[in-house]
Amino acid sequence: MSRVSLGLVLITGMVMIAAASASGSFLQRTELAGRRSGGIDYCQPAQAQLAVKRIQNAFTGGAYPVTLKLRNVSRSECSIEGHPLVVVTPRRVPVFVGDLADFDRNIPYIGPERVVHLQPGRSAFAYVVIRPRCGIVKNGMVSSTATFAFYGRTASLSVQACRREGVEVDTGPFLPS
Repeated sequence: MSRVSLGLVLITGMVMIAAASASGSFLQRTELAGRRSGGIDYCQPAQAQLAVKRIQNAFTGGAYPVTLKLRNVSRSECSIEGHPLVVVTPRRVPVFVGDLADFDRNIPYIGPERVVHLQPGRSAFAYVVIRPRCGIVKNGMVSSTATFAFYGRTASLSVQACRREGVEVDTGPFLPS
C-alpha cells in the first residue's frame, strides 16, 4: 500500500497534500480545470459546488466513511477526473494520505479513475475513509479539520486524530452518481 506521510505538521497556514496516482498527480489534473484537453471541457470553479457528508455507519477500529459530492451548478456540461485533494490545517499530529484502491481495486466505488461528464445539475461523488491510527482509544484524541478540494472548490469536516499516531485519510476517485 502506498501512503504519503506529512510527519509532524508544524508550519502555519494551510498544507495541501496530494498523492500521485497511476495517471499523474492530482495537482496536475486540478491545474487543468477549465481547460479544453483532448476534446474534454474540464469544469471551471464557477461551475462546481462541493459538499462533504459523514456517513453514519462506522467501520471497526474507529474508521468511518464520508462522501464528497461535486455538483455541476452551471448551464453547460463539464467534466472532471481524479481524486479529491486533502487539505489539512496544521496540527502536531501525523497525517497519512492514501488511495482506497490500494485496498481492493475490484470494489466499484473506489476505482479506477475515469473522466466523468456532468450535465447541468448532475453530480459525481467520491468515497473517503478517515481512520484514527490508534483505533478508538478515547484518551489521546484531538480534534482537527480535514478540508477537501477539487476544481477550485473546498468542503471541510471535523475529524478526530490520535495525538501521537495521527490520522489516515484514504480517498477514492470521483465517480458518476
